[in-house]
Amino acid sequence: MKNLLLLSFVFIFFVSCSLDYGISGNPAENIPAMILTDAGIKQVENGNTTVDVKSDYLEYYSGDNTWAGLNTEFVSYGESGEVDIEGLAEEFAADLNKEEYVFISPVEVRVVKDNLRIKAPRLKISKESNSIAGSPNDMVHIEGDDSVIEGRGFVMDSLTGDFLFLSDVSGTMGETEETQLSNQEYIPDSTEYGTVGDDI
Repeated sequence: MKNLLLLSFVFIFFVSCSLDYGISGNPAENIPAMILTDAGIKQVENGNTTVDVKSDYLEYYSGDNTWAGLNTEFVSYGESGEVDIEGLAEEFAADLNKEEYVFISPVEVRVVKDNLRIKAPRLKISKESNSIAGSPNDMVHIEGDDSVIEGRGFVMDSLTGDFLFLSDVSGTMGETEETQLSNQEYIPDSTEYGTVGDDI
C-alpha cells in the first residue's frame, strides 16, 4: 500500500509539473529548431549565393526564420556574383525574411568596391535598403585609401558608398592635402537615410 501511495504521489507530481525555460509566451518560438557547430549557411536567390555565413556555433529559429551565431565570418554578394561586403564578428543574428543582419562586438567589415574598412561595436546590414548602420551612440571607425574618419550615428548606402555620421565626427580626408573634419565643419542631413534606430 505504501508503494502504491508513493507511486501515485510521484505520478501526480510529474504530471502537474512542466519544464520552465524562463521564457514567457510560446516557448517553442524561443527554443532553437536546430543547433550547428562549425557550420555555415548560404542564402540563395535565383540560383545565386547572396550571403555566405560561417560560424563556430549557429542556432536556427523556425518560428521567425532567424539565425544566431558566434565567432562569425560573412560575405555578401552583389547582383552579378561579385563580393560586395565581407567581415567578421563575435556574434550575429540574421532575419532571413527581412534580409537584415546584425553583427555585434567587435565587428570588422570591408566594403570591397570602395575599399573601406569599418570597425564598430555593432553594425546592421540591410540587403533590402542597401544600408549599413551603426547604433546612434556607438563610435564607428572608417579607413579608406586616403582617409580615416570616426563618429557616432553611422549610416552608409552600400551601393553608392555614400555615408554620414550624426555626431562626434573627426578624422582626415584627402590624398595631397589633408582636410581635418570636426562637428563644426560637418553637419549631415540625417533625413537622407532615415533614422538610425536603437534596436541594433
